[in-house]
Amino acid sequence: MRAHLTRPGILTSTLVLLVLGVSVPAIAAQAPDRLDTAGAERSLNALERMLALPNVTQEDASEAQRVASSLRAQANECVRRTEERVNGLKANLRVLGPDPAETDTPEILKQRSELRTETALLEARNSACRLIIVRSEAVTKIASDLQRSLSTRRLTSQGPGAAQIVFGAPREFNNWLATLGNELFGQAREAGLDASRLILAILIGVFGGLVGFAVKRIVNAWCDQRRGKSGTVAIETVMARTAVWHLPVTLAGGTASLALAVFLPHSTLDLLIVRIALAVLAYGLGRMTIRWIRGPFSPASKLLAGNEDLSLMVRTRLHALLWALLVGFVFFGPDWFVDVDSDTPLFVRGIAGVFLVASAIWVVRLARHIPLLRGRYRILRFSLVAAGLVSISAELSGFRNLANYLLGGILATLAGGFLLWTLLWLIRQAFTGIISGHTQLSYRMRAWLGMRADEPSAELGWLRLLLGMVLWLAFGWYLLTIWDATG
Repeated sequence: MRAHLTRPGILTSTLVLLVLGVSVPAIAAQAPDRLDTAGAERSLNALERMLALPNVTQEDASEAQRVASSLRAQANECVRRTEERVNGLKANLRVLGPDPAETDTPEILKQRSELRTETALLEARNSACRLIIVRSEAVTKIASDLQRSLSTRRLTSQGPGAAQIVFGAPREFNNWLATLGNELFGQAREAGLDASRLILAILIGVFGGLVGFAVKRIVNAWCDQRRGKSGTVAIETVMARTAVWHLPVTLAGGTASLALAVFLPHSTLDLLIVRIALAVLAYGLGRMTIRWIRGPFSPASKLLAGNEDLSLMVRTRLHALLWALLVGFVFFGPDWFVDVDSDTPLFVRGIAGVFLVASAIWVVRLARHIPLLRGRYRILRFSLVAAGLVSISAELSGFRNLANYLLGGILATLAGGFLLWTLLWLIRQAFTGIISGHTQLSYRMRAWLGMRADEPSAELGWLRLLLGMVLWLAFGWYLLTIWDATG
């Protein structure tokens, strides 16, 4: 979603930022009451020139706003310190008397003169710091307005629509398939990965998968031995099985990724072969997470309540979302739903984007089938579904930057919501273990708190409430941040 700069514009912005990078850190390294007002003036002048460029980007405006805010904070501290010192000097002057008297000794006259001189210098410095505050506030406002303007322009820019893309889809699809081979082998060869090293990386990945398979068999045998006579299964065996169930895939992707990082002098996500290895690793970790969610010791255990049909529905929809994310990551890179490059095959990218949005909506609508979630979080669920439908419409209409913005917000909201859900569940489990647990740690915690088993504690209740409120407030701030279109 970044605006593309011409080469002269990039060079000009870079030079300005280099000037800021030299001057601002030097200012920040000084004590607050030793602010270099002349250096701050030069930095603010450079910021104003940068913001006046015709091809300034949102990243430039955001950096200018950050630097101006830092200068304003330092100037505020300078004003506070100088005013404290001026007040102290004026108090000393009042003790000496404002006007010379016949009884004043030469030492008193000299001290009064020095106090007045120092007071005048500090008041002048105070005025200079106040000027920095005024100018930094003006630069901050200009940068903020510019960010909103650039964001609006970016989100409302329109490209080819669905009809135009579909008309040229066969040619675009064939060209894209032809470039995949070069991206897979040609770019890797140019980056320093020859055929022998590529084969060795693949063999290392296969070896990692075999090691994972052997570890899985050993752990599963240990879990079978730990099963009680009545068939009861301990929590630790369930978690162990969950951790190793997809270990072959996880280790295969992990070892291959490490091998590529060693063999490639500059291993970046721009290389298709690197993204494939990381995608295999992410697939194993994702499958492990999905299996944990469906298990008996997870935040969803109470929601699923042993309903096998509902558990299969959760698995299917989460698998679809995982596949949509990984396919897009492999073929288009890590920022494929953030930036639209001129070389991006719009037809293929459109299909992947619609599939990803549909998968996200499919996951959100799981709440309709879970009894404990029916009627809860309706506003949030409706907002996510509506944003997804608008994103699909924007993609088909050619407003791809708007579609990317909505898609990124939906995915970030789902990720943040899952993290919040997991943390709240962990807090609930921890407090339940303290109150009614039968482990040695639970006994020690109750003894330290002066509690008996299953005894309610007002202090723990208030602490749990406080932690929950902090997490929800942090989640609210997180939502405001990720949905901020100005970046």
